[in-house]
Amino acid sequence: MAKFGGFSRRQHECCARHRARCAQISQPESRVRMRRAQHDRMQQSRGHMIGHIMPLPAQEWRILLSCYGVADTELHGMSLSVDARLSNNRSALFLDRDGVINIDRGYVHKIDEFEFASGIFDLARFWAQEIDRPIIVISNQSGIGRGYFEENAFAELTDWMCRRFAAEGAPIARVYHCPFHPEHGIGSYKADHPWRKPFPGMFLQAAADFDLDLDRCIAVGDRLTDIQAAAEAGIGLRILVGVGHPEQSAGLATYAHAVGLPEALAIVRSYSSQASATHG
Repeated sequence: MAKFGGFSRRQHECCARHRARCAQISQPESRVRMRRAQHDRMQQSRGHMIGHIMPLPAQEWRILLSCYGVADTELHGMSLSVDARLSNNRSALFLDRDGVINIDRGYVHKIDEFEFASGIFDLARFWAQEIDRPIIVISNQSGIGRGYFEENAFAELTDWMCRRFAAEGAPIARVYHCPFHPEHGIGSYKADHPWRKPFPGMFLQAAADFDLDLDRCIAVGDRLTDIQAAAEAGIGLRILVGVGHPEQSAGLATYAHAVGLPEALAIVRSYSSQASATHG
């Protein structure tokens, strides 16, 4: 089968269809229709966004609604707008979860298994407080599709994780995850889905949802599939975190390498300063 930049022709066609859909829903009239139907779609979704919102005091709604991916909180009778701060420079910081936000112990789905990576809150606080732009989590979660744990376990852990970020002064704007796997998924979860990295689907969906300029965004991952997905989406700065990664070559998407998150923060600071000078 013919290959194009590491993808098959069928995979490229799939990504092209997803880009077209994202472009369509980014139009103002389409976004209005999308928001009106968003809550229903989220409740019906099996794996893309968390759709269960628990009754909470008003002061806690902003935190949870941003974590759960509700773009317009008026759906729930509130007057808040999660999108209000997103009209400035259209950038975002994309974070992989396992291996970036937390130590990757393999299919982590319980709070007592979840250990935050050293330096993650410093990186997140810099972006949230100094750049004042959204933090978005993009994560493959095939453990759901493989039957290792259920969606509600992922939702509970994500709720806790988002609360910790908010308490650290770096709220997460949205969490996207893909539960599918093309070989090991069970039942309807066995699918070569365009949201699963190295496909760029989650990045493209976030760009449509938040009206992002992906060329001005940053993605941090710990695997080459993270980098490949970010490159295919057109992310401006791609950072690969960790040790033992292969040297860059003509066959790989280019990226900056950081041994740990403190070094990644230094790269993000430098890049943000240059971008600010360039774009005014």
